[in-house]
Amino acid sequence: MTVQAGERLGLFARTGQLSLKSGEGAVDVQAQNGSMRLFAEKKLTLSSASDISFAGKKRITLIGGGSYLRLEAGKVEYCTTAKCLRKVKRTMAAGAASIPVRSIVGGGICLSCLMKAAMNGDTFVVRGGMNSVSFSLAAQHLICSTKVTLFALVDGLQYERYFGESLSVQQPAAVPLFDTWPDSRIAFAGPWVMEMNSIMDFRERLCELEAALPSVSWMISSSSLTELAAHFRRNMNTELPDGRIALLRFHDPRVQKRLGEMLNDQQHRELTGLMQEWLTIVDGKAWSFKQREFIC
Repeated sequence: MTVQAGERLGLFARTGQLSLKSGEGAVDVQAQNGSMRLFAEKKLTLSSASDISFAGKKRITLIGGGSYLRLEAGKVEYCTTAKCLRKVKRTMAAGAASIPVRSIVGGGICLSCLMKAAMNGDTFVVRGGMNSVSFSLAAQHLICSTKVTLFALVDGLQYERYFGESLSVQQPAAVPLFDTWPDSRIAFAGPWVMEMNSIMDFRERLCELEAALPSVSWMISSSSLTELAAHFRRNMNTELPDGRIALLRFHDPRVQKRLGEMLNDQQHRELTGLMQEWLTIVDGKAWSFKQREFIC
């Protein structure tokens, strides 16, 4: 069937279905001197029993949910609301070179560092690099005083997602904030408080988790583990303007940054009053929830 029009041709089905099919041959839809648009108010599906190819002379861009993937002239660019990754072709002409590398034994490698190096094609991955900036800044307070303790506030769900195993009360100096029914059924997925002075050997694992996912913050306090856990339980539920009760996810570093801007002085003191310092990493920089500012 061939249909021709000198200027415009429209196909419209008001209530029923509109279908273009070919029993054996190809279906060819072209806009030879203009643009082509496919629009669906709900879901648009492209499927094939074999292969699907997208070809663009200059670039191809896929956009969805605030993120996009762009392919353009030998460059791959992926961006979300939080970060951008770009992979470009690099060509270099140079003479022979030598690198003064010695074979020695080093510390451990964090998985997220290894994944980033693989993505970027890096030559080296630094060993023993699992001390985060926020942890190091928090640990400095232990040198200045023997009356304070270093604590970690950990997102149990992110921990389980990253390591493939759950936190448990069998681990020493680790307390879940979801300790009463019915939340205790999913205690592993809620926030946990850990007394790091007793489990410093666990530090590398938490630093690795912090580097990979927004999930860990470090606190300096003269309170006990039990007192700190009780304090957080009193503050983790809040009433919304419509009267509903909601969990305040202050264990998420991204939420801590927002709360630093949202809370008034009294609310901020009530939440952070037991801490001399409360540090985490937000957008690659050390954020002090106690001071409500980036400090490094």
